[in-house]
Amino acid sequence: KEGGFIRLAALAPRMVLGEGIESSLSASEISGRPALAAVTSENMAKLAIIDGVTDYLIAFDRDAHGQGLKAGRALAKRLFDAGLTARAYPPPRDCKDWNDLSQRRRV
Repeated sequence: KEGGFIRLAALAPRMVLGEGIESSLSASEISGRPALAAVTSENMAKLAIIDGVTDYLIAFDRDAHGQGLKAGRALAKRLFDAGLTARAYPPPRDCKDWNDLSQRRRV
C-alpha cells in the first residue's frame, strides 16, 4: 500500500525508518531505535504519518541516481512541516546502504 510500511519492532515515539528490511534492521542496530521499513525509496517519500511517533531518523540508501537521498529529504521535510522531528541520514560514502555498514563492522 502506498505510504505504508513494515513494522519490524513495536512502535515507539523515536523510530528509525529505512528502505529495505535488512537495511532498516541494520540502522536499528546502529542507532538503537526500533525500526520500520518503507520497502522502496518511492514509498519512503510517501510514508504516512504514524500516530505516536514524534521523532524519525530516516536512514536512506545511497543509490546511483540519488533516489534514496531525494526520498529521505522529501519525507524529512514533510514530517518537519507537520511539527515532528525528522533527520535524514545517508550511509557512509563507501556504503550503498546501512546493511553494508553493519556487515563491515562484523568483519
